[in-house]
Amino acid sequence: MNKKDFLYKHILLQSSFQTVGHVDEYFIQRTEHLIIHYIMPRMQNHSNDIYVYEKRKLKNIIHKSSSTNIFLYYFFIISTYWYILMNLCRKEDKWIVLAGHPIFFFFMPVQKRLRKLLFAYGIGDYFPGNDWKIRLFENIKKYYHNHISIAYYLSDRINIRMNNEVKNTIRRRTVSWGMRQIDAGNRDIKIRQIAFIGVIKPSQNVEVILEFLRNNPSWKLKLIGVAEGNYLLKLKEIIDQYSLQKQVWFPNKFISEKELKYVLSDCLIGLALYKTDKSQFTWYTDPGKIKTYLEFGLPVIMTDTSVVTRDIIGFHCGEIIKRRSLEFYINKVMKNYSYYLRGVRNMVKTYEYETYYDLRFTALRD
Repeated sequence: MNKKDFLYKHILLQSSFQTVGHVDEYFIQRTEHLIIHYIMPRMQNHSNDIYVYEKRKLKNIIHKSSSTNIFLYYFFIISTYWYILMNLCRKEDKWIVLAGHPIFFFFMPVQKRLRKLLFAYGIGDYFPGNDWKIRLFENIKKYYHNHISIAYYLSDRINIRMNNEVKNTIRRRTVSWGMRQIDAGNRDIKIRQIAFIGVIKPSQNVEVILEFLRNNPSWKLKLIGVAEGNYLLKLKEIIDQYSLQKQVWFPNKFISEKELKYVLSDCLIGLALYKTDKSQFTWYTDPGKIKTYLEFGLPVIMTDTSVVTRDIIGFHCGEIIKRRSLEFYINKVMKNYSYYLRGVRNMVKTYEYETYYDLRFTALRD
């Protein structure tokens, strides 16, 4: 790439070190002056990290405090953000703030008086339910969404929740996760192994997978993610009860993308058995694990939730569980495995992140 490939001048991006979507990677390559404010989940007790890039080169890393205390956690986020504005964003430059949490939009008039700012809201989730805290948070999101001129939605369902219709304009449109083809090598289909990636909780129906393993001893599972508390104890009890110790690899931790390439190299199928009712936030979003499976060349078997099912069906890169058992769909994929692999490649190519984002983030260009 050369200088003319810089589509964006000055961007301040909120992120979280997650690799799904390759949004950070994209803006590093396409932005002349980029500041990324990395925020990790509260319970992981990481620092607030600031990465400063100039013409694709990492120039500085600044570590700021964080806390597991909920009040201090948000205080440190706000203080770090204002540190960035006042110390790293020059007055004479016009900066675009692309953030996914409404806390970055507090006191927008004051922010705009101090710096030349344009705000863009990336909305990646919607939380249903009647709990007052959830409703308050969603109302705050809606308020700032209505007062910010640029907004991107991770799915059409979130788009509808915010606009009562699917908006598709330069300044308001759906932008799903982009993908990058990752060469995981040739797989031996004689090695019967499936994979699960993600936060491991009751809504993911991991028990169904363990029941499948019990009835199919030739299959193995790589269970990649973190379970906690009583649910972790429950899963361990089931594994012991079914004598699945040799069939289940369960380190109970998240692993890096580099490690994931190795871990998934001998897996054949990725599983996502979400609960399917509309009270689950996954109904509204674009689940990252689905795109991760596809990037690593795995056909997907998932329940009928999230709009990504339209692509799974349309590209023929997996199966959607409806009335039949998990075993039925696994056998169906294995009987015509090369057919599903072609679908995987076609979908990844369609969502190739650089081309895909170039066409969708046009409102952020000066």
